[in-house]
Amino acid sequence: LFPSLDGAKREAEFVAELLGKQGLPAVTSCVRQRAPSIVRALFAAEYKILHLAGHGVYEFDFDAALGKREPPDPCKPPRKITGMVIGDGVYLTPAEVKQMRSVPELVFINCCHLGRNETVAPEARRDRHKLAANLAMEFIRMGVKAVVAAGWEVDDAAAAAFAAKFYDEMCRGTPFGEAVLAAR
Repeated sequence: LFPSLDGAKREAEFVAELLGKQGLPAVTSCVRQRAPSIVRALFAAEYKILHLAGHGVYEFDFDAALGKREPPDPCKPPRKITGMVIGDGVYLTPAEVKQMRSVPELVFINCCHLGRNETVAPEARRDRHKLAANLAMEFIRMGVKAVVAAGWEVDDAAAAAFAAKFYDEMCRGTPFGEAVLAAR
Protein backbone atom coordinates (compact mmCIF):
# COMPACT_ATOMS: atom_id res chain seq x y z
CA LEU A 1 0.00 0.00 0.00
CA PHE A 2 2.86 2.39 0.81
CA PRO A 3 6.06 2.63 -1.22
CA SER A 4 9.47 2.05 0.28
CA LEU A 5 11.10 5.20 1.67
CA ASP A 6 14.77 4.84 0.89
CA GLY A 7 15.47 8.38 2.14
CA ALA A 8 13.92 7.60 5.53
CA LYS A 9 15.96 4.39 5.68
CA ARG A 10 19.21 6.27 5.00
CA GLU A 11 18.23 8.95 7.53
CA ALA A 12 17.53 6.38 10.27
CA GLU A 13 20.76 4.50 9.55
CA PHE A 14 22.75 7.74 9.66
CA VAL A 15 21.18 8.79 12.96
CA ALA A 16 21.79 5.35 14.52
CA GLU A 17 25.44 5.42 13.40
CA LEU A 18 26.00 8.99 14.60
CA LEU A 19 24.44 8.37 18.00
CA GLY A 20 26.30 5.07 18.33
CA LYS A 21 29.60 6.92 17.88
CA GLN A 22 28.74 9.30 20.73
CA GLY A 23 29.22 6.66 23.40
CA LEU A 24 25.56 6.75 24.33
CA PRO A 25 23.92 3.67 25.81
CA ALA A 26 23.15 1.01 23.21
CA VAL A 27 21.43 2.30 20.09
CA THR A 28 18.55 0.14 18.91
CA SER A 29 17.88 0.32 15.19
CA CYS A 30 14.63 -1.06 13.79
CA VAL A 31 15.21 -0.04 10.18
CA ARG A 32 13.00 -2.12 7.86
CA GLN A 33 12.13 -4.59 10.59
CA ARG A 34 8.71 -6.23 10.85
CA ALA A 35 6.03 -4.58 12.99
CA PRO A 36 6.25 -7.05 15.94
CA SER A 37 9.98 -6.31 16.36
CA ILE A 38 9.36 -2.56 16.21
CA VAL A 39 6.54 -2.77 18.76
CA ARG A 40 8.67 -4.88 21.12
CA ALA A 41 11.54 -2.40 20.83
CA LEU A 42 9.26 0.58 21.49
CA PHE A 43 7.69 -0.91 24.59
CA ALA A 44 10.46 -3.06 26.08
CA ALA A 45 13.34 -0.61 26.38
CA GLU A 46 14.06 2.82 27.80
CA TYR A 47 15.36 5.47 25.45
CA LYS A 48 16.84 8.93 25.88
CA ILE A 49 16.26 9.62 22.17
CA LEU A 50 13.55 8.18 19.94
CA HIS A 51 13.93 8.91 16.21
CA LEU A 52 10.96 7.99 14.00
CA ALA A 53 11.23 8.17 10.21
CA GLY A 54 8.64 6.72 7.86
CA HIS A 55 5.13 7.04 6.48
CA GLY A 56 2.55 8.94 8.45
CA VAL A 57 -1.20 9.13 7.90
CA TYR A 58 -3.95 11.36 9.27
CA GLU A 59 -7.54 10.10 9.41
CA PHE A 60 -6.59 7.59 6.75
CA ASP A 61 -9.46 5.37 5.59
CA PHE A 62 -7.57 2.08 5.52
CA ASP A 63 -10.47 -0.01 4.15
CA ALA A 64 -11.20 2.42 1.29
CA ALA A 65 -7.50 2.53 0.36
CA LEU A 66 -7.54 -1.25 0.03
CA GLY A 67 -10.79 -1.14 -1.94
CA LYS A 68 -12.63 -3.12 0.74
CA ARG A 69 -15.73 -0.91 0.97
CA GLU A 70 -17.65 -0.58 -2.30
CA PRO A 71 -20.08 1.02 -1.85
CA PRO A 72 -19.53 2.40 1.67
CA ASP A 73 -21.74 0.78 4.29
CA PRO A 74 -23.74 3.59 5.98
CA CYS A 75 -24.21 1.39 9.06
CA LYS A 76 -20.48 0.85 9.50
CA PRO A 77 -18.36 4.00 9.80
CA PRO A 78 -14.99 3.88 8.08
CA ARG A 79 -11.99 2.90 10.18
CA LYS A 80 -9.88 6.07 10.18
CA ILE A 81 -6.30 5.89 11.38
CA THR A 82 -3.89 8.62 12.45
CA GLY A 83 -0.31 7.60 13.12
CA MET A 84 2.98 6.34 11.80
CA VAL A 85 2.92 3.26 9.60
CA ILE A 86 5.13 0.60 11.21
CA GLY A 87 3.91 -2.45 9.33
CA ASP A 88 1.19 -3.90 7.17
CA GLY A 89 -1.94 -2.53 8.85
CA VAL A 90 0.03 -1.65 12.02
CA TYR A 91 0.34 1.97 13.19
CA LEU A 92 1.98 3.88 16.02
CA THR A 93 -0.86 6.15 17.12
CA PRO A 94 -1.28 8.52 20.06
CA ALA A 95 -3.06 5.65 21.88
CA GLU A 96 0.05 3.45 21.63
CA VAL A 97 2.34 6.33 22.60
CA LYS A 98 0.24 6.83 25.74
CA GLN A 99 0.96 3.22 26.74
CA MET A 100 4.75 3.45 26.51
CA ARG A 101 6.35 2.55 29.85
CA SER A 102 9.33 4.86 29.66
CA VAL A 103 9.56 8.49 28.63
CA PRO A 104 12.35 9.51 26.23
CA GLU A 105 13.98 12.92 26.72
CA LEU A 106 13.90 13.74 22.98
CA VAL A 107 11.61 12.50 20.22
CA PHE A 108 12.28 13.29 16.56
CA ILE A 109 9.31 12.57 14.27
CA ASN A 110 9.81 12.59 10.53
CA CYS A 111 6.65 11.03 9.14
CA CYS A 112 5.73 13.59 6.58
CA HIS A 113 6.96 12.56 3.16
CA LEU A 114 5.34 9.81 1.15
CA GLY A 115 7.90 9.77 -1.60
CA ARG A 116 5.66 11.73 -4.02
CA ASN A 117 4.40 8.40 -5.31
CA GLU A 118 1.17 8.80 -7.24
CA THR A 119 0.07 5.26 -6.38
CA VAL A 120 -0.45 6.31 -2.76
CA ALA A 121 -4.06 7.15 -1.97
CA PRO A 122 -4.58 10.95 -1.79
CA GLU A 123 -6.15 10.66 1.67
CA ALA A 124 -2.84 9.27 2.95
CA ARG A 125 -1.20 12.59 2.09
CA ARG A 126 -3.61 15.15 3.49
CA ASP A 127 -3.41 16.96 6.80
CA ARG A 128 -0.08 15.50 7.90
CA HIS A 129 0.57 18.57 10.03
CA LYS A 130 -2.27 17.23 12.20
CA LEU A 131 -0.55 13.83 12.37
CA ALA A 132 2.65 15.50 13.60
CA ALA A 133 0.67 17.50 16.15
CA ASN A 134 -1.20 14.38 17.32
CA LEU A 135 1.92 12.31 17.95
CA ALA A 136 3.98 15.24 19.24
CA MET A 137 1.29 16.33 21.69
CA GLU A 138 0.96 12.81 23.09
CA PHE A 139 4.72 12.58 23.60
CA ILE A 140 4.66 15.98 25.33
CA ARG A 141 1.71 14.91 27.53
CA MET A 142 3.66 11.85 28.64
CA GLY A 143 6.57 14.08 29.71
CA VAL A 144 9.03 14.15 26.80
CA LYS A 145 11.22 17.25 27.26
CA ALA A 146 11.63 18.07 23.55
CA VAL A 147 9.91 17.00 20.34
CA VAL A 148 10.96 17.78 16.77
CA ALA A 149 8.16 17.05 14.30
CA ALA A 150 7.79 17.91 10.63
CA GLY A 151 4.17 18.62 9.85
CA TRP A 152 4.46 19.14 6.14
CA GLU A 153 5.84 17.30 3.14
CA VAL A 154 9.62 17.49 3.11
CA ASP A 155 11.96 16.18 0.45
CA ASP A 156 13.91 13.13 1.65
CA ALA A 157 17.30 14.80 1.09
CA ALA A 158 16.20 17.92 2.98
CA ALA A 159 14.85 15.81 5.86
CA ALA A 160 18.10 13.85 6.07
CA ALA A 161 20.16 17.06 5.97
CA PHE A 162 18.03 18.57 8.75
CA ALA A 163 18.41 15.46 10.92
CA ALA A 164 22.17 15.27 10.29
CA LYS A 165 22.74 18.92 11.24
CA PHE A 166 20.40 18.74 14.23
CA TYR A 167 22.05 15.65 15.74
CA ASP A 168 25.54 16.92 14.92
CA GLU A 169 24.79 20.11 16.85
CA MET A 170 23.17 18.24 19.75
CA CYS A 171 26.15 15.88 20.00
CA ARG A 172 28.46 18.91 20.21
CA GLY A 173 26.50 20.17 23.19
CA THR A 174 24.55 22.88 21.38
CA PRO A 175 21.35 23.74 23.26
CA PHE A 176 18.17 22.27 21.74
CA GLY A 177 16.71 25.49 20.34
CA GLU A 178 19.99 26.53 18.76
CA ALA A 179 20.42 23.04 17.24
CA VAL A 180 16.95 23.28 15.66
CA LEU A 181 17.74 26.78 14.36
CA ALA A 182 21.07 25.62 12.88
CA ALA A 183 19.36 22.65 11.21
CA ARG A 184 16.64 24.87 9.73
